[in-house]
Parts: sequence; C-alpha cells; structure tokens
Amino acid sequence: MARYDEPYEVASVRRVPSAAGRIEYAWQRGRIAGSPDGELNVPAPDSEAAFVTQRHWGYTRQRDGSTVDIT
Repeated sequence: MARYDEPYEVASVRRVPSAAGRIEYAWQRGRIAGSPDGELNVPAPDSEAAFVTQRHWGYTRQRDGSTVDIT
C-alpha cells in the first residue's frame, strides 16, 4: 500500500464450502484451511499461545530497508 509505504497487497477472500468441522478460505493466490482441535478457549495471559495470538503491534520493512515499529 503506497499510503503507508508497506509491501502489502489487497485480495478478495472467500470462504470455501468444506467438510464438517473444517474451515477454509481462498483468494486469488492461494488458500488456507484448518480444523479446530480440542475445546475453544482463551489462552492464559502469560502463555506462549497468548504471546503469539495477542499481538497489537508489528514491524514492517520499508522500501529503503529500514524497519518501522507499528503500534
């Protein structure tokens, strides 16, 4: 996106009908699918799962090779 100087692309995503219990999404360049394993829950605040999934910030490479902290 030129507005934020980030190397992102916009793509339409659609949900693909799949077998019961399986979730699948597709877009022009690929697809992703998965099946839940076990019971749904919210990860414990200090767990690895919380660290991986509860990110409210990120980093991105700029065109000049520098990195910007996005919060």
